[in-house]
Amino acid sequence: MIKFLVCGTIATCGLIIAVTSLEILGPGRWDVLNVAQCDNPDQYEVQIFVHKKKFTRDKDCYNGNLTLVDRLDESYAIRIELCVTVDGGCKPYQNYSDDSFINYIKRYAQHNVEKALLMSGVDPPEFPMEPGVYHIENYVFDYCELLRTGVYGKYGTDVFLIKDGKNIGCMHYLLEFRAGDDSCDGSNEDDEEEE
Repeated sequence: MIKFLVCGTIATCGLIIAVTSLEILGPGRWDVLNVAQCDNPDQYEVQIFVHKKKFTRDKDCYNGNLTLVDRLDESYAIRIELCVTVDGGCKPYQNYSDDSFINYIKRYAQHNVEKALLMSGVDPPEFPMEPGVYHIENYVFDYCELLRTGVYGKYGTDVFLIKDGKNIGCMHYLLEFRAGDDSCDGSNEDDEEEE
């Protein structure tokens, strides 16, 4: 029994040292490498079209359309399915979900959401959103608002909008969390100043 505990302790310490020396977790910055519709986009009643382009070296610019058939309110949920890219493909990694889409996006990107709502004609920039077609052009996303600690790597991500337990909208992202990016240090200047 003692032998088992000693071996277990040594193995655990070795694993912690190995993980620390591999530097797989730590401070960094998220980037969106690609954005696309999910497979079979016509199956979803909420249609989302997004095009990404470079704005500056460390900022991306987005154009997009969102078609809402029903009012987007607290009754919508969100599910995020992540896979980590490794040799041989993208292996399932982790799933996140929240019973409130609105609370989730406010928690992790409130300023980005408010800016996007204003740019798409929703004034004041708050939920609910009424049915209709919303268009946004030259929207600069502030990646510095996102979590600044994570597991380094590239991730395939499907984000589902859910109503009454049914997937009604979906977008696919290729994300990367990387170390050594100091572009979020210091004050965040207003994006319009760079235009």
